[in-house]
Amino acid sequence: MALRVYGRSQTRPKNTFFEVLPCGIHYIEKVRNKYDQIKDVVTPYKRQLKKGEKRGECLCDFHSFEELTLERTTLSAEYKELPKKKIFPFLKLAGEFRNQIYEELFVFAQPIEFCPEPFHYNGSLDRWNKQYHQDHQRVMIHQRKFLSQMRSAKCFMRTSKQIHAETSPIFYGQNVFSFSSVAGWVHLDFFLHKIDLRKCGMLRKIIVNHPNTVSVPRSNKGDCEYAQASRLIWPRQSKEPGFVFGKRWFDYYEYPSSDPTLILNRLGKLEQLGITIPIFTQETSKRRYEDFPVAVPSTLPIDPAKFDKVKVTLFMLESEYTRNFPRAQWPEIEQIAAEMTVNAAGHPVEAITTRVHAQGRYATGFIKDFAEDLAELQTEEAVFLAAKAAVEAEEQLRQIVWQAEYTALPAEDEEGL
Repeated sequence: MALRVYGRSQTRPKNTFFEVLPCGIHYIEKVRNKYDQIKDVVTPYKRQLKKGEKRGECLCDFHSFEELTLERTTLSAEYKELPKKKIFPFLKLAGEFRNQIYEELFVFAQPIEFCPEPFHYNGSLDRWNKQYHQDHQRVMIHQRKFLSQMRSAKCFMRTSKQIHAETSPIFYGQNVFSFSSVAGWVHLDFFLHKIDLRKCGMLRKIIVNHPNTVSVPRSNKGDCEYAQASRLIWPRQSKEPGFVFGKRWFDYYEYPSSDPTLILNRLGKLEQLGITIPIFTQETSKRRYEDFPVAVPSTLPIDPAKFDKVKVTLFMLESEYTRNFPRAQWPEIEQIAAEMTVNAAGHPVEAITTRVHAQGRYATGFIKDFAEDLAELQTEEAVFLAAKAAVEAEEQLRQIVWQAEYTALPAEDEEGL
């Protein structure tokens, strides 16, 4: 159903106009809002179909979907038309064979991390220590390389409705979706908003920060920086004054939203839930005249009674930064987990203190044994740090060469002769 940008009780905007779409045949109605931004009057765009026409036959059918439009406009000519012969009859394979292929393509050997640590953010304009910023950017580059592996998988899921229906339960049901940093709860909210309820019901393994530890923008200038926390929220989704997504305004005093809790409780399908205490949780969030310390979590963000069998794990994330934010004022992680167990009517909560490695990953035990997971991460970290050291050594050598060349230059003639 199309969604109008103006409410039913409001009058139709007067300053509308029509704009030709890239196909050169169809038009779309636009409006200029009070922020001087041009928006579609109706979204998503749906053209009127003539007899015999189908959606997807014209480029304009993908107008409201940027990624799909980009794929179709950048596709080389050799792929725009399917070959008439030599097409492998994939869908004629037995379902068991197709499922084995799907599992090879869509099930990953590590959590799909959307909000990697470390991410230092207290809600205001950038006040990061330079080292925090560099480490976060390095981790994001590492995560992008992993997430890029999913690109071909996503394209394969959109091949046909049948393939999409067959692959979705495997992709959403067998992978671990992780939102670890102080921005995690917001991005889980947005993730559930994007994938719709049917796919939400397929989720089985989620890791997310506790709602008590969430940080949201507290200024109009802090929203674009907040978008850097993840691959989900981008500045183009934060164009209105303040931080907005899904027609929702984020208020520092009223957030976090309870929507993820309501959705997960209603569906009752989770099998494993990880709750993180992010690295920078302990830092007091400072405003100009008052402080807002983070409340120690004592309850679970879900109701375990709504689930058949759900294993809950509380992760205390640590790194080299935790020494700058002492946790002495907080109870031990085991004590927090014990209090959560009591408040959840005796549902057990396992407590684990785990270290975030240089590549932004930490052992969870959700996919493989915890000890095996940790050993693999340590090996990966050694390779990662060796590559980092090589880059830094090369940069240092470049600086030395530049300094030597600069020193060897003849002295300037101060008299101008």
